Amino acid sequence: MSEIPHPFIEESTILFDKINEEEQRKIHFIHLNHTNPLLDKNSEESKIFDNNAYHIAHEGQIIDL
Repeated sequence: MSEIPHPFIEESTILFDKINEEEQRKIHFIHLNHTNPLLDKNSEESKIFDNNAYHIAHEGQIIDL
């Protein structure tokens, strides 16, 4: 991990769990390895993650600010 400056999503969500849910819902993870099961909407990991306040961004997605 010292050579790769990107934290794991699990580590990030632990930190973000300290903020309120309204702010959490604004978080979209955008830098995922192509082998990450969260990229597959049908994976078990993705189904579990969808129950959280956070989101996984998808190609072509537009986020209104």
